[in-house]
Amino acid sequence: MPSQMVERIGELIAELHEVKEYASELEARVVELEEKTDNRKKLRPFEVRQIRALWDTRMVTQKELADQYGVNPATISRIVNGVYYAEAKNGR
Repeated sequence: MPSQMVERIGELIAELHEVKEYASELEARVVELEEKTDNRKKLRPFEVRQIRALWDTRMVTQKELADQYGVNPATISRIVNGVYYAEAKNGR
Protein backbone atom coordinates (compact mmCIF):
# COMPACT_ATOMS: atom_id res chain seq x y z
CA MET A 1 0.00 0.00 0.00
CA PRO A 2 1.54 3.33 -0.97
CA SER A 3 2.42 5.63 1.90
CA GLN A 4 0.01 8.30 0.58
CA MET A 5 -2.92 5.90 0.98
CA VAL A 6 -1.87 4.96 4.49
CA GLU A 7 -1.56 8.64 5.36
CA ARG A 8 -5.00 9.39 3.87
CA ILE A 9 -6.59 6.51 5.79
CA GLY A 10 -5.10 7.92 8.99
CA GLU A 11 -6.57 11.35 8.19
CA LEU A 12 -9.99 9.85 7.50
CA ILE A 13 -9.93 7.92 10.77
CA ALA A 14 -9.04 11.11 12.64
CA GLU A 15 -11.90 12.96 10.91
CA LEU A 16 -14.29 10.14 11.80
CA HIS A 17 -13.36 10.44 15.47
CA GLU A 18 -13.98 14.21 15.31
CA VAL A 19 -17.39 13.67 13.71
CA LYS A 20 -18.34 11.10 16.37
CA GLU A 21 -17.30 13.48 19.14
CA TYR A 22 -19.30 16.31 17.57
CA ALA A 23 -22.34 14.04 17.21
CA SER A 24 -22.12 13.13 20.90
CA GLU A 25 -21.99 16.82 21.82
CA LEU A 26 -25.06 17.50 19.66
CA GLU A 27 -26.97 14.61 21.22
CA ALA A 28 -26.21 15.95 24.71
CA ARG A 29 -27.38 19.42 23.64
CA VAL A 30 -30.63 18.01 22.23
CA VAL A 31 -31.36 16.27 25.54
CA GLU A 32 -30.59 19.48 27.42
CA LEU A 33 -32.92 21.51 25.21
CA GLU A 34 -35.72 18.95 25.43
CA GLU A 35 -35.54 19.12 29.22
CA LYS A 36 -35.72 22.91 29.15
CA THR A 37 -38.67 23.09 26.75
CA ASP A 38 -40.83 20.60 28.63
CA ASN A 39 -42.05 22.98 31.30
CA ARG A 40 -45.15 21.04 32.28
CA LYS A 41 -45.29 20.01 35.90
CA LYS A 42 -44.95 16.27 36.19
CA LEU A 43 -47.77 14.81 38.25
CA ARG A 44 -47.28 11.50 39.94
CA PRO A 45 -49.73 8.69 39.14
CA PHE A 46 -51.36 8.92 42.59
CA GLU A 47 -51.94 12.66 42.06
CA VAL A 48 -53.62 11.95 38.74
CA ARG A 49 -55.85 9.38 40.44
CA GLN A 50 -56.66 11.91 43.18
CA ILE A 51 -57.55 14.55 40.58
CA ARG A 52 -59.86 12.15 38.77
CA ALA A 53 -61.47 10.98 42.00
CA LEU A 54 -62.05 14.55 43.18
CA TRP A 55 -63.45 15.51 39.79
CA ASP A 56 -65.80 12.53 39.85
CA THR A 57 -67.36 13.89 43.06
CA ARG A 58 -68.29 17.08 41.18
CA MET A 59 -67.64 18.96 44.42
CA VAL A 60 -64.69 20.91 42.95
CA THR A 61 -64.15 22.81 39.74
CA GLN A 62 -61.35 22.17 37.32
CA LYS A 63 -60.00 25.63 38.19
CA GLU A 64 -59.89 24.68 41.88
CA LEU A 65 -58.09 21.45 41.05
CA ALA A 66 -55.64 23.34 38.85
CA ASP A 67 -54.88 25.79 41.65
CA GLN A 68 -54.51 22.98 44.19
CA TYR A 69 -52.06 20.98 42.04
CA GLY A 70 -50.24 23.95 40.50
CA VAL A 71 -51.16 23.23 36.89
CA ASN A 72 -53.12 24.91 34.13
CA PRO A 73 -56.91 24.27 34.08
CA ALA A 74 -56.49 22.88 30.56
CA THR A 75 -54.18 20.24 32.03
CA ILE A 76 -56.90 19.21 34.49
CA SER A 77 -59.39 18.99 31.63
CA ARG A 78 -57.04 16.76 29.67
CA ILE A 79 -56.40 14.57 32.72
CA VAL A 80 -60.08 14.01 33.56
CA ASN A 81 -60.87 13.34 29.90
CA GLY A 82 -58.06 10.77 29.60
CA VAL A 83 -55.96 12.75 27.11
CA TYR A 84 -53.05 13.02 29.58
CA TYR A 85 -51.87 10.21 31.83
CA ALA A 86 -53.96 7.52 30.20
CA GLU A 87 -51.68 4.94 31.87
CA ALA A 88 -52.89 6.10 35.32
CA LYS A 89 -56.53 5.63 34.33
CA ASN A 90 -56.63 1.92 35.21
CA GLY A 91 -55.81 2.50 38.86
CA ARG A 92 -58.69 4.88 39.42
